[in-house]
Amino acid sequence: MALQAFLDIKTHFKLEDIWMSFHAEHTKTSNTNFELDCVAVRGYQLFAVSCTVDKKAVAKDHLIEVQARARQLGGDEARIALVCTTEDKKALLSEIQRDLDSGDRIKVFGREDIGNLSIRFEEWVKECI
Repeated sequence: MALQAFLDIKTHFKLEDIWMSFHAEHTKTSNTNFELDCVAVRGYQLFAVSCTVDKKAVAKDHLIEVQARARQLGGDEARIALVCTTEDKKALLSEIQRDLDSGDRIKVFGREDIGNLSIRFEEWVKECI
């Protein structure tokens, strides 16, 4: 669903690369192994998406890890989103922004957004550029 949303807006926003299940593996200079659910790149800007159906606490923990990993790859301009099944995305986003001091770099898409995810991603990317 996140992959398709990025593919739907790829041309309009000149997304250069889009990956699903993006793996970063251990190299000579990096001792890190991790996976991001979905990633898109526009110019220098990385958009990383985590998808989960877990409860709020687990989703929050997952997003904290994704934020760290996305910043490793995309620096301070990396934008991170969580696609989840929460009914109260505003409360979750508020809590995450408070705990991570993330400003506007993180977006939460909840149950109500899933049916229109391409439109929501379009709005998100527009906000970031």
